[in-house]
Amino acid sequence: MYKDFLDPSFNPRTDKAVSAAGLNELSEGGGAKIEHGSYVGTGTGGATSPSTLTFGFEPKMVFITARGHRDYLFLNKGMIASSAVPTVGANPENLSGLTFVENSVSWWATAMVSAQMNTSGTTYDYTVIG
Repeated sequence: MYKDFLDPSFNPRTDKAVSAAGLNELSEGGGAKIEHGSYVGTGTGGATSPSTLTFGFEPKMVFITARGHRDYLFLNKGMIASSAVPTVGANPENLSGLTFVENSVSWWATAMVSAQMNTSGTTYDYTVIG
């Protein structure tokens, strides 16, 4: 059962957590889609080697975190590439490109593969909302 996780009667063992806004959308039949997954960085980057994730639905927002690191990346459909800034150490690097096409999202950075969230051997976790 979906229940607002702020509701005092919420039981984490039997109820599926959703915010009040999400609960309203579910009750209206909108049914937001959520998918979680992970990938391991390959060490490649740039426009000729974009990172691409494909989902079972059209993504609207993607949040990526580097496991064991403080780096993260938030991608929102409609945003421009230069506004996507992962926290790579003390020197954030902007992405060079970003595209949302049907059920996938691709992004690339020319400065460094860590800015593209594709450092070789690093595991990245993602959550997508559609």
